[in-house]
Amino acid sequence: MRSRRGLRSLAVALSSTFVGSVAEAGPWSPASGTSYQQASLNTVNVGDRDEYAASYYGEYGLGSGWAFVASIPFRFSEASRDRPNGLPGEDFFALTPTAGLRYQLLRGPLVLALQSDLGLPLSGGVFDLTNQVLAGTTLARGRVFLQTGAGLRLRTQDAGHEAIWSADAGVWLGSSVLAIASGRGRYQLEPDPRARRPEFENRVGTQWLYRFDGSVDVGIEVLYTLPHDTVAEGLSTTGYIAFWTGS
Repeated sequence: MRSRRGLRSLAVALSSTFVGSVAEAGPWSPASGTSYQQASLNTVNVGDRDEYAASYYGEYGLGSGWAFVASIPFRFSEASRDRPNGLPGEDFFALTPTAGLRYQLLRGPLVLALQSDLGLPLSGGVFDLTNQVLAGTTLARGRVFLQTGAGLRLRTQDAGHEAIWSADAGVWLGSSVLAIASGRGRYQLEPDPRARRPEFENRVGTQWLYRFDGSVDVGIEVLYTLPHDTVAEGLSTTGYIAFWTGS
């Protein structure tokens, strides 16, 4: 149970990219009637752009491998000049809640799941439909885990469909501390109509989680954006607190 909860704690509610995203999550679905809830604060500094966000993320087990997932991110960004790909460097506020379903196909030792999320741009913008294949496994009696995911984000208004990937490797250091190495990426298959060329972004970093008891986790994630001619280098920092209920 400890390893499953630690894996679920990887579901950081905000992917800190310029254009917004859905929650990053692993393939493990909560048991029927149980839930995972997370509140997070995020800051991003990339080039001359500063972005701030507060977000809620939740999962609820529906049984038979199914889970309902949802997130509510509030984002604000300010910029002093244009981005590398040519998009205008304007301030913006974004509220784009997402809702979706995950179905866990395999339960172990290899865990495999499919997940679909729909993003609703309540503050204006584009709709996102993200479909992912998620896989994971545990080693060393649950003290070590690996997980990865890949998918496609379809966007309305010719905003630039994206291929996305994620990967995490974690190890429990004792009974309360979980250390994680993480990677995230997104590649626009076509550019935003306002941009000169599609964005190509990769982020790598680490996450640390501390377990206070069987149902409360606190953590911090730091991701470095690798420089590219369409995306400036930068740093994203996310702090969060998470709760389990019904277990």
